[in-house]
Amino acid sequence: MGYKLYIDADVLVYEAAFGAQKTRYIYAGQSFDDADQCKSFCEKNDLDYRALRKAGHITSEVDILPQAVARNNLRIKLQGICNTCGSEDYKLILSGDGNYRDAIAKTRKYKDRTQPKPHHYLYVRDCILDMGAELTVGIEADDSIGIDMMQDKSGVICTIDKDLNMLPGRHYDWNNNIKFAVPEPEAQRFFLRQLLIGDSTDNIPGIPGLGEKKADLIINPHRGNIPAMWKAVLYEYGKGPFEFKDGTTTPSKPGEYINEQGALLWIMRFKDERWSVPYYTKEYVTR
Repeated sequence: MGYKLYIDADVLVYEAAFGAQKTRYIYAGQSFDDADQCKSFCEKNDLDYRALRKAGHITSEVDILPQAVARNNLRIKLQGICNTCGSEDYKLILSGDGNYRDAIAKTRKYKDRTQPKPHHYLYVRDCILDMGAELTVGIEADDSIGIDMMQDKSGVICTIDKDLNMLPGRHYDWNNNIKFAVPEPEAQRFFLRQLLIGDSTDNIPGIPGLGEKKADLIINPHRGNIPAMWKAVLYEYGKGPFEFKDGTTTPSKPGEYINEQGALLWIMRFKDERWSVPYYTKEYVTR
């Protein structure tokens, strides 16, 4: 019996759908197949690409390819994952309706994204569902993967999303073609580092003004020691409340802000699990 691949289908949707559309860049009547070609032209002709783009002199148009291209992209990507991981036993997991994090996010709206979805987005989702994918309700695909992995330690997490590095176990990043293992202390280090810096992609601010380099200086001296890393994070949050660039501040009530940020960032490992300082301390730090 082989091992199971737990595949982040949310990412597959975007990759397959975006691969079925091409963005052309246009300047002074000339068309370029991609941004790199346009940038190269600007460099050769001593033109400022960014300034021209910002001023609207360089425009872009999206050419939509047939649905069959998106479907084929999905098939090729999925087969490549199976071939590289050496298993045809897989589970596709797709985020469905609702997300408990929406009600938790008080400081900033969770995943407040404005980028338009690719044209074939809904079509590719339907293709994945036709393949028998699991559709989550109230939680994200990441959470379902986390729950599955806690019950199947031989499984492999397949994604390009770095957020899943907070889950211990075997991983495969198909974009970089990297297989790696994440032991529990490293999984916790990744989570605690995120707790400091937040996640701009999901509109989770973390501690304002605390970037990756400072987070590493705080966390890495205690690498491998979960209680010590946790103590360092609590010390930084104890310096709050914090002020954002727009003049707003984080909640002044002790513990309120770190509880919000942790609950937004944490990927569930057990059904109905909800992160809080007391829960995390008991279950993951002092156990």
